[in-house]
Amino acid sequence: MKFRSYIFIIRVLITILFVNTLSVSENYAQTSQDNEYTKALLIANQYLDINADSAIVLFKQLFVTFENQKDTTNIIKCHIGIADARKTKGQYGLAYDHLWDALFLAEDIQDSLEMIDIYYDLGTLYNIYGKTEQAEYHFNTALSLAKRQNSLHKFPEDGLSGIYYSIAITKRSMEKYQIALNYLDSCEMVKVNKTPNNYNTPYTDAERGIIYMKLGQEKRAKNLLEKAHKHFVLKESNYAIITGLNLGDLSAGQEDWEKANTYYLSSLDRLNKTNSHTNLEGELLKKTSIIYNKIGNSSKAYSYIYMANALTDSLYNAKTSKNNELFKIKNKHEETIRIKDEYIRNQNIVLEKTKLVQLRLKLFIAFIICAIIVSAIFLQMRSRIKRYNIEKKQAQLDRDKAEAIMQIKNKELTSYTLQIIEKDKILDTLLQKLKNLSYADYKSIKVVMAKGNKVMWEQFDKRFTEVNSEFYLRLRKKHPDLTPTEQKYCALLKLNFDSKEMVRLLNISLNTVNISRHRIRKKMGLKREENLSNYIADI
Repeated sequence: MKFRSYIFIIRVLITILFVNTLSVSENYAQTSQDNEYTKALLIANQYLDINADSAIVLFKQLFVTFENQKDTTNIIKCHIGIADARKTKGQYGLAYDHLWDALFLAEDIQDSLEMIDIYYDLGTLYNIYGKTEQAEYHFNTALSLAKRQNSLHKFPEDGLSGIYYSIAITKRSMEKYQIALNYLDSCEMVKVNKTPNNYNTPYTDAERGIIYMKLGQEKRAKNLLEKAHKHFVLKESNYAIITGLNLGDLSAGQEDWEKANTYYLSSLDRLNKTNSHTNLEGELLKKTSIIYNKIGNSSKAYSYIYMANALTDSLYNAKTSKNNELFKIKNKHEETIRIKDEYIRNQNIVLEKTKLVQLRLKLFIAFIICAIIVSAIFLQMRSRIKRYNIEKKQAQLDRDKAEAIMQIKNKELTSYTLQIIEKDKILDTLLQKLKNLSYADYKSIKVVMAKGNKVMWEQFDKRFTEVNSEFYLRLRKKHPDLTPTEQKYCALLKLNFDSKEMVRLLNISLNTVNISRHRIRKKMGLKREENLSNYIADI
């Protein structure tokens, strides 16, 4: 088997060399070379289940070629392939080493598809060491990335199926059997390569069989495990080692020692031939020893237990060194991450300081601008207030001046009117004497005087309006229901004329004046204690 594998590898390498030297056309040669490398990677991956050593040789040869070409994506693929081969050989520390290197490269180029494979393989390795929580974390990370890529049609459904399957195994290791069965359902639901009339679910059936065996459902477990085991044996798959081991356990539980022994020996034989699943060798040796003891073959029982103990001792040292190597690698990875994080943290500190300086500068500039704006507003407001005060004082002066002028004119008007009233009194006295002497002359002169009083009032009203131009407007606005005669009374009250002076000026009776004053008070809505003359003076 190994000889044929090496011959095949040599043939692949010769093909690659031939493609490298071919120069028919530059574009054609490049495309052809890429195709050959892709084929070589596929062949190397196929050898993982057949011969791990042959796979490692081929991956290493391709690794050198891809390094020379600076082809990071294919370098990552080689790291993952070598890690898988090392895992098959039980060299877990070396497998971790290649996976961490692959993860750094994948993170640098943000290759999500390769990161899915890396996280998946890391989860598998943690499962081997019984670190189920770490395994679950890495599987879930792979699943999250895979779902995102699947939604973009960049990751196949079968790939999702494989991740669900591994999570199911992890849950089973954690004794969460129902959850494990649910993940197996998900695994089968997303699996798309279902060939009609072919057996498409050997792995999930095998895992279900193991779970049902743990749950004590032996009949269901046996049917599923036997069906899957038959398929793996027919296909010469190394997974037959695992199904054989579990079928042996199932037969031993039913005390069918011969059948159990057949399964254990078959699994041991395949393990030794393929050097695969070597972590199960000690368990198989011990169980075979127990079976030989049950059937009364003490010599073989002793022989197998001796081999099991020898293997346990060697594995103890090996596993100790592997564990040390694992944690050394893990520490190396954590140290690299720590250095990276420290660098990022320092950069963030510098960035924060720069931002703080920029913020302070912006705040200082903003403060200066605000101070300038506030100062400008303050000066503008101060100027406005100053101008307003000046205008207010000027307006007050103008009002005082106008008021003084108006008072002077009102006094002049009042004085003039009082003089006329006084003259009217004298004329009235003379008219009364003339009445006794000549009634006819009295009557004609009285008519003339009445006309004179009307003219006198019109002159008074005209001069009053000139002096108090706004008075009538304010009066009519405040009390629109006042009659023109009542407005005359208000004008005389504004000049502080008493009732008798009004009688003289308007040539009416005192009773008429009193009645008019009463009506005016009523229309203005004044209370009894309110003074009419003061109210009108304020209008």
